Amino acid sequence: MKKLLLLIFLNVWAGNIALAQPTIKVCNNKDSLKIINQVSQYLAYLGIREKVYLHVKFSVYMADNLAGITYVTKSIDAGQVINVFVVRVDARLNEKMQRLVLAHEMIHVKQYVKGELEVLDENEVFWNGRKYYGGNFNSRKTPWESEAYHYDRQLANMIEENLPIPILPLSASNRP
Repeated sequence: MKKLLLLIFLNVWAGNIALAQPTIKVCNNKDSLKIINQVSQYLAYLGIREKVYLHVKFSVYMADNLAGITYVTKSIDAGQVINVFVVRVDARLNEKMQRLVLAHEMIHVKQYVKGELEVLDENEVFWNGRKYYGGNFNSRKTPWESEAYHYDRQLANMIEENLPIPILPLSASNRP
């Protein structure tokens, strides 16, 4: 018994066992298990070890100028207020584009979880403590979109090619 506890302790200490399992719900996709696997791999690559609640929705009701969007809502679980990250992907896209959009949106999830991105409303956003007002927050020129566009194809390609995904969280030192 002592050996087993020591082995578990060493694995946790070495980071081999996730301390917090994500809750992932997928809606309107015929292959939910595949999507859950992709999302889990993205979480690992992005270094997200926090307990996260993700709701991935594939929707045909997306604005023409949006292939995907991520936002945070509040919910109550066992009397506690929790953040639920909602990722919406345009279901009309082909599978390869859906994978790319999902990778892009998962980078935004990382930004929210790590406290890099906070959207107060459509006119006010915080990025790494700096306040941004008004304007087009979906522009590729914003720092949060620049980061997502810089890494989304790399993430999506790793999934497509079934490559092992290293656990290399993005950090301030390797951001564009």
